[in-house]
Amino acid sequence: MMVMMKRMGWVLALLLAAGTVQAKVVITGTRVIYPGQEREVLVRLSNMAEDVPSVLQVWLDSGDEKSTPDTVDVPFVISPPVFRMDPGSSQTLRVSYTGEPLADDRETLFWLNVLEIPPALDKMAEGEVNLQFSFRTRLKTFFRPEGLKPLAHEAPQQLQWSVQPAKNQQGYVVQVSNPTPYFITLQGLKVVDGEKQLRYKRGNHVNEGMVAPFGRQQFNVPGLDARPGAAAKIEFQTVNDFGGRVGSVAAFTAAATD
Repeated sequence: MMVMMKRMGWVLALLLAAGTVQAKVVITGTRVIYPGQEREVLVRLSNMAEDVPSVLQVWLDSGDEKSTPDTVDVPFVISPPVFRMDPGSSQTLRVSYTGEPLADDRETLFWLNVLEIPPALDKMAEGEVNLQFSFRTRLKTFFRPEGLKPLAHEAPQQLQWSVQPAKNQQGYVVQVSNPTPYFITLQGLKVVDGEKQLRYKRGNHVNEGMVAPFGRQQFNVPGLDARPGAAAKIEFQTVNDFGGRVGSVAAFTAAATD
């Protein structure tokens, strides 16, 4: 029994240590924008490791986190789909749209998957243990039809903010409506009502804070127990095409209705 407990503790220690391991391959940018009129877009990868090569497998999916290259069905081709990267080297991915119909009045969201597979280990000495981990990174990839209005950088200013009673009738929630054809990602949100400042704390879900084209989303802001005054403002940050954060301030365009 004591031996089993020691082994379990050893395995747990290894698993906890794995949390400090980091992927070696870095993707340039935090999102991919695919203009609908382009034949292809390029995505650059760099292997930051000093002495370890990596094998990469890449694919696009339409939102299923459990997707694999064998199960996805998307109108894109990525070249190369599998390749080796030596330490300190770079690789350019070519992402091509195959032309199957997609919405022409709004963006369509896909996800770029980059799976980093560690190299096979050389033969180890008897009794030696070495754990290997694969890393998968998923990047938002927006297919953007030509001619959308307004321009993408103008879209955050079109957001419409309101305060609505919470569904449980306890306090209020902030609601944002997106009348534009773009996905808008919110990174920060704060209600400023006189001297009172109430911050929304974002969770860990990848889609939290991303408002779909012509969609809306509600946020439970801690402390929003009463309706804000007429002069209250909403301060928020959005993420632009280059991954940068852009701060904005807006008034509430509609009052809460009891």
